[in-house]
Amino acid sequence: MKHLGLYIIFLAFFLSGPAGSLYSQTPATAPSDTTRSLVLERIGGVYRFNFFRKPWVRRWHVAGLRSDLSFRNTPLIGSLNYGTLVGRDGGDDTKANLQVRVEAYPRLTPSDYAYLGAAYSGSSLFPRHYYGAEWFHSFPRGYEASLGVRWMQWQESIWFYTGSAGKYLGNYWFSLRAFITPGEKTTGQTYTLSARRYLATGMDYLGLKLEYGNSPDNLSYLLDFPQIRRLNSMGAHLSWQRDLNRWLLYLDVGYRREEFQDDVFRGHFSARLHLLYQLNK
Repeated sequence: MKHLGLYIIFLAFFLSGPAGSLYSQTPATAPSDTTRSLVLERIGGVYRFNFFRKPWVRRWHVAGLRSDLSFRNTPLIGSLNYGTLVGRDGGDDTKANLQVRVEAYPRLTPSDYAYLGAAYSGSSLFPRHYYGAEWFHSFPRGYEASLGVRWMQWQESIWFYTGSAGKYLGNYWFSLRAFITPGEKTTGQTYTLSARRYLATGMDYLGLKLEYGNSPDNLSYLLDFPQIRRLNSMGAHLSWQRDLNRWLLYLDVGYRREEFQDDVFRGHFSARLHLLYQLNK
């Protein structure tokens, strides 16, 4: 109950956000009908899978229901996630838990928009509370930059700071992002370099992301993050999104070589699939 006021403030902020369209790398676009206050744009399913074998076999499944809405041209995303972790701590236990998550991208000015996110779970596999905020500013000639902060309540409360710099160049988009996580003994650092090649529309693209470090924003690291944030990790992701008229399909596959003990590494495979039905096509 002590966090109820924060949720109310969060909802009030994004529901009062000014109207405006977003750039195409954001998860949703403005609706065509601006006369209605609340528009359901897309609805569908999301599935994530992570797998590694060391120091024990772990399979982390997350299936979710997702709805993309727009409130006065402010894109909103609501998700209900169901997670199952098999092989935790080397044992045979299997736990399944729920998480509810809301995100918003309000337009602030013609050159500025924000990311706001909040999530709650009563389980031990998701953070009990999560809040995020980030400000994006568009500069002339296709440049963009952002600054933000995230907080989650886990076995310990974790603050981490993030920022990005991006550039549109023809049909391409490039972005460099950093995550900084202060700690008592060490500071975690993560850097990602992303590139997209847009195809027929702003919703169709091929993507590549290179990563260095262990990000607390990555769902699969949450159980391990306090132990591995100072260790080395490198990885790559390939992504593809296709607008199939009534359906929007997104696929991401990744592989990481990550250090989980000093000088001891493991291979970490991940996959993510989104299939959303578009109601206003």
